[in-house]
Amino acid sequence: MEVVRWEDAQVKIDKSDIKARKLFEYDGSEFIVIKLSGFSELKKHKTPVDALFFVIQGEGEFYVGSESLSASQGTVVYSPKNIEHGFKNISEKELQVLVVKLK
Repeated sequence: MEVVRWEDAQVKIDKSDIKARKLFEYDGSEFIVIKLSGFSELKKHKTPVDALFFVIQGEGEFYVGSESLSASQGTVVYSPKNIEHGFKNISEKELQVLVVKLK
């Protein structure tokens, strides 16, 4: 068994409004938790791998290509590789998203 706590995970982004840490990596896939403070945004970008976004807490607006969707706790959003994607927090409360970058 392997256990990784947020506090001990590898820091990917450490800004005042965005925190991201890689919790786990397995067979080329990465599991990252991103925390966005109220009304902050992870700007649109592309990745060379497919990605899943699972909303752990809060509510956000997700962008994949030309589509957008409001999503709250328990929702999964899929983004194919090489497609521009991003999301923003649409409330005052923290938005927490588990990002799974698939190999």
